[in-house]
Amino acid sequence: MQSNHSWLLWSRRHNEDYRGGIHAGERFYGCTPMYNSGGWITNIYPALVTGSVACIDAKFSVSNFWDRLRFYDANHVMTLGTMHLYLWNAEPCADDADNPLRTMLMNPVVPTILEPFMTRFGIERVFGGFGQSEAMGVTTYHSDMPGLKPGSCGYVRDGDPVQTTLLDDDDQPVPTGSVGEICVRPNEPFALYSGYFNQPGETVKAWRNMWHHTGDLGRIDDDGELFFVDRKKDSLRHKGRNTSTFEVEHIARQHPSVANAAAVGVTLKELATEEELKVCLVVRAGETIDPLEFCQFMDRNAPYFFVPRYVEVLDTLPMTPTNKVQKFKLREQGVTPTTWDRESEAPDWKPTRHR
Repeated sequence: MQSNHSWLLWSRRHNEDYRGGIHAGERFYGCTPMYNSGGWITNIYPALVTGSVACIDAKFSVSNFWDRLRFYDANHVMTLGTMHLYLWNAEPCADDADNPLRTMLMNPVVPTILEPFMTRFGIERVFGGFGQSEAMGVTTYHSDMPGLKPGSCGYVRDGDPVQTTLLDDDDQPVPTGSVGEICVRPNEPFALYSGYFNQPGETVKAWRNMWHHTGDLGRIDDDGELFFVDRKKDSLRHKGRNTSTFEVEHIARQHPSVANAAAVGVTLKELATEEELKVCLVVRAGETIDPLEFCQFMDRNAPYFFVPRYVEVLDTLPMTPTNKVQKFKLREQGVTPTTWDRESEAPDWKPTRHR
């Protein structure tokens, strides 16, 4: 449940702080499902509070995304999940930069493609941050903000509409630089959601100890920058170590033959409390990939515990309508007949950092 004040607060903040001001006559474009808050807070309400035009398409399409922007003469857009990765992986065209787009909200920002993406498509500013339907603007990242580190979601500031902290499983603050659950509470009335409709038990659970628990893990560094680590339910635990699947995927996508990747924990039959890392890959058109070579790539570019035991190449990943990977389906599938197992297929090879 979201109040009128919450929508107006975050839509005005979206226009003034996120966009650096809306120019006269500029238009917003959206192609995300309208049951998702992002479709409203980055398109409908920002247009309403400024008297601008909101342009809406029923769905996202890689093949005609830029043509639709040109059709609407739209200047601002949001991409969710893997939408911008699909756009980046599409075959380059000579007129890629010939479009009216000025700013893009890219959630999540992908540091390795940020600058080349902006150059290729002629975008003035890319921004991102951390937020959810319950708390629509916890932090903000601008591509032209000085000093921000790659992968940062922006600064955590006490003067913002919400207060942010990181808590452990006992709701105690974690030390600077350590991973904890991102938790928020309002600095002004109605800055956050008003509870879950007809679910008082879930509301109390989320708001335990006077903090809204987002279900997301992060860390805050000495400069006050927030870094998203993983969904709490997606982080896997193996041999006493918590591993971020989000960070594994970030490295995996840098392989030249990988179009997309999803990392999940596979429960071991012999020890139900432990999980092994499995990486599901979608290969670029016309490319092939050798699972062992992929593991060697991960070993060269990441800590040894980012090297998966299991690798599976899929035609597509199961996606939500907002282009987020449905990891629960991959977890449910577990080890399949087509899954490559490093321990049985390459028993003599070990990650070098583990030797």
